[in-house]
Amino acid sequence: MEKVSFDNLPEGIDSHYELIILASKRAQALSEGARPLIENTRKRKYIDIALEEIKKGRIVNAAKPGIQKDAKK
Repeated sequence: MEKVSFDNLPEGIDSHYELIILASKRAQALSEGARPLIENTRKRKYIDIALEEIKKGRIVNAAKPGIQKDAKK
């Protein structure tokens, strides 16, 4: 597994704070039974799975205003 670097944020993530909040919300959802969007998640922590999903672009931040506007169209 590749680590998400705090120096090189994934596309669509504007700040370290945004990355941490998004990853923690996704990790919480995984712990409550959400299915992982990547393979090979066995014996991995929820936060590691969430960070990899974000890095691979499988998770987007729906709280961004531009994304909400596009969803309403």
